[in-house]
Amino acid sequence: PGWYVSQRSPTTVALTDGRRFISLIAGADPELPLDRVAAAFLKATRGELAVTGGTSERVTIAGQLDGQHVEGWVRELACGASAVLMFGIANDPEGATELATLTAGARCTRPGESPTTWPDPPTH
Repeated sequence: PGWYVSQRSPTTVALTDGRRFISLIAGADPELPLDRVAAAFLKATRGELAVTGGTSERVTIAGQLDGQHVEGWVRELACGASAVLMFGIANDPEGATELATLTAGARCTRPGESPTTWPDPPTH
């Protein structure tokens, strides 16, 4: 059915298409190194995820989430004085690469612009 919200809070939105997962978390400090920021957020997840490499633009992550091996990445979107962390998680490296391509044009909401709205999960 496409992408829909799997979790929503004032500072976080998590999206899924049923196979892949994107999480956006507001309030990151853009002055801190991305690998350190990503590692700190990953410690707070319910899985066993770790930074496995990358660059200052995008770090790669891998590990276990809900008992499944996952691959992914974290990048930062600069939004004025703060930043939004974007996590992309898939079941394999190819899926993670697809997510990176899909979200390459992601950006922060501009002043006066309405935020993107996402549908709730489908009902079965």
